[in-house]
Formats: sequence, C-alpha cells, structure tokens
Amino acid sequence: MKAAFSTWCTDDYFEKAGLFKLLSSTSHFHPDIDHFVYDDEATEAVKEKWPWMWGRWMMASTCLDLADNYDIVVHLDGDCIITAPLDEILEGDYDVAGTRNNNDHGKAGMHPGITFWDIPIYGFLNAGLVASTKKEFWEDWNDINHKWDTEKSYGPTGGGENDSLNIIFHSGKYNGKILDPYGSDISYGVNNVWGTNTNWDSWSEMYVKNERIYIDSPLGYPVMIKVLHVAGGGNIAPTYKQNHAEHYNMKQEVLDYIDHITSHKITDYKKPKKGLGL
Repeated sequence: MKAAFSTWCTDDYFEKAGLFKLLSSTSHFHPDIDHFVYDDEATEAVKEKWPWMWGRWMMASTCLDLADNYDIVVHLDGDCIITAPLDEILEGDYDVAGTRNNNDHGKAGMHPGITFWDIPIYGFLNAGLVASTKKEFWEDWNDINHKWDTEKSYGPTGGGENDSLNIIFHSGKYNGKILDPYGSDISYGVNNVWGTNTNWDSWSEMYVKNERIYIDSPLGYPVMIKVLHVAGGGNIAPTYKQNHAEHYNMKQEVLDYIDHITSHKITDYKKPKKGLGL
C-alpha cells in the first residue's frame, strides 16, 4: 500500500519542535515513504479551502489533502522522533489507527488519566499519531472539527481535535486499531511517559537492546519504543534540539541511538503541491 507521512508545523516551530529530527528519523526507517510538511506556505493553501482551519484544528484538514493520492495517510506531530520501523501502521489492516494516550499507570504523564463518556481509560487516543486508510474518516474528522469551531466548542475535555478523534474512533463506524493497547510490548507515543517530578521522568529508564530503545513497563515486561513524543502543544517542553541529556536525564546509550537515527540531517522536505489536493 502506498503511504505518506504528514506533519503540520509552521515555520516558527521548526526548531522549537525539533522537526528536522523527525524528518531524519522517518527517512532513516522508511526512506521510500513521502513525508509532507505543512509549513506556512502550505498551511495558507489549505486555508483557501477551509478558512476556519487553525492550530487547534489542523490534523484532519492537512491529511485529507493527501487522501486521494495515498492508500495510507499518517499524521505525525512535529515533536516526535521515530525510533523503530512502523510495521503495525504500514500493514494497513484498519480504517483508523492510533496510539494510547494514557500510560500503564492509568495516567497522562504525571497527571490524572484523560478520557470522557464511556471510553475506557486505556482506550483514549492521543492525536499526535493517527493513520487512516479511508478518506471518509478524514472528512468526518474535519467536519466535526469545523462544527465545533463554529460553535466555539473544544470538546468534552477541551482537547479540541484530540476529543473529536476519540468520538469518531469509538463511534463504531470505522474498524479501529490501537497500535499499542494496554499490555502491549510496543509503544507508539505518549504512553511511555510517566513520573512524579515531570512527565518524562520515565525517559531516564530507557535503555538500548538489540539496536532498539526499550523501557520496562510497570506491569513487569520490556516495551520497545517506536515513537518518542514530547507533546505539550503551545507550551512545548524542552525538545531534542536542545540538551536532551539535561532535560530528560537519558542514558548515554539512548542519546547515541537517537543521534545515530537522526544523523542523516534533513534540511529540506517535501511540500504539498497542486495535484496533491491543493
């Protein structure tokens, strides 16, 4: 199946989010997959179709832009680093796939776990990584985002498109796949962060084994980390571009691994063009 990665990151966040480390890591593990960046110029082009689209509502709009040309479209937040092959995404055996928001302690980082309505605490998704094989999903997500924006509503938790994603994912309309369900030995995102002083205390516990990064789950077994996601939105935490050793107290072997997979420095990127939905 033909896949594309999509990241919305305006020019002022390139360095702050560590975007080029994300681009380097996707290129390292999946060099044949197109990775589109919606920078300032591309964002303005998308807003010609959806003038209401802004920072709180941008994932569905930008991914929908690519859905006619790719079998799988994967949204990746700009403050992620891919640390292992994304096999579970590229299988394409789903309509919508996402990653668990709450860690094995049932918390969101160091904070209480997030969910609403009857969505299980371990079923609530984080919108930092979302994949779909259905254009209709991106359309539905875009539509509810537009509706909420018009109503000046940001969802049950105030999470904006994170809330609308969960409503659609758990609606039963689509075949949904949680990439790293509770009890899984892989982690695709923010469920590998926990602590008491910061959200990222756990990152000091990561180690390298068999050329991959692992962390031991509080449930008592090793978990392979496939995505490191800082998270934080407008108040983004200290990122990989800065002194990650100081901020996250990572082991040197982990820092060396990250440096290795991001050593192919990507200073250019694929931009959406006319004919790709724009």
